[in-house]
Amino acid sequence: MEAEEALLEIGERDHIFISSGKKQVKIILQDIFYIESLREYIHIHTKTETFTFKMPISRIEASLNPSMFARIHKSYIISKPKIEVKSATVVQVKGKKLPIGRTYKPFIDL
Repeated sequence: MEAEEALLEIGERDHIFISSGKKQVKIILQDIFYIESLREYIHIHTKTETFTFKMPISRIEASLNPSMFARIHKSYIISKPKIEVKSATVVQVKGKKLPIGRTYKPFIDL
């Protein structure tokens, strides 16, 4: 994977295109379970695979529909319809427990 920063192109709101090097990757929004940030990279976990792009999580957050996606932590954005279990401090998506950050708790409408 090149270290070049990925570009984001918003489609007709059922998908997004993310440019990675010379290719554009189409990601169907309904297929996204959650997005994880690790330093300057994001990992988009979908039904079929995990995509990795060099991009700040805030950039992809700005392009996602807030009625479908929620930022729950500085490192995580989840797909609200994919929530399996939720509590005051943890949300489970695709069998993975993700923490809810204190600063995000007041803004989360799950």
